[in-house]
Amino acid sequence: MVYFLLKFLGIKYIPNTKYFILNTNTHMNRRTLTIIILSLLILLLIIGIIYFIFFFKAPATVTPKPTTSQPSTTGQLASSTTVNQAQPVKNTSAQPATSEELTQFTLKKMAGSFAERLGSYSNQSNFSNILDLKVFMTASAQKWADSYVANARKTASYSGIYQGVTARAISEDVINFNDAAGTAQITVHTQKIESSGTTSNSSTFYEDILITFAKENGQWKIDMFKWQGKK
Repeated sequence: MVYFLLKFLGIKYIPNTKYFILNTNTHMNRRTLTIIILSLLILLLIIGIIYFIFFFKAPATVTPKPTTSQPSTTGQLASSTTVNQAQPVKNTSAQPATSEELTQFTLKKMAGSFAERLGSYSNQSNFSNILDLKVFMTASAQKWADSYVANARKTASYSGIYQGVTARAISEDVINFNDAAGTAQITVHTQKIESSGTTSNSSTFYEDILITFAKENGQWKIDMFKWQGKK
């Protein structure tokens, strides 16, 4: 077999030696020899690939089977499972204010504003802090205001040195409220700053005022008011 292959390739063996002679005169030229060698290499490559595929094949991927739990029997379910009962949902939303609460809220704001304006005055304002508030008073309270201002102006004197008080409402408390009777009393807690000469020369004190409301022609009006003294 080897002998015929060597002869086909034009290779001659020299007897009694270790050498071979390539017969260049053979009909096989160099181009044919190159094609044969390349063919052998390709064949060897194909054999190697087939060997690799069959003997070094990657192990098949094992897909894990999903585990399923066995359903409990009726007796086991009743003894081991706790059923959570739905708890009633508490209504935490704010309840709408009643008509009485709204009225009290309005009177408190009205009293606070009245106390601030009444308690803020100076010896240059000519009692405007009282006269400007007559629109919020009952008819009897307006008569009192006119009489008070008229008498105060007769005795008032201006020394040329500024003197004034600025009031600020801090909070309001409803003392009593009767919508049917049309009466209410509210105490307003105020902070007052009294200045003399200049604003830098001032002192601070606190004073409450008791304001009495009365309904007049269906509207809430201020009927009486009284300062409670410095604290």
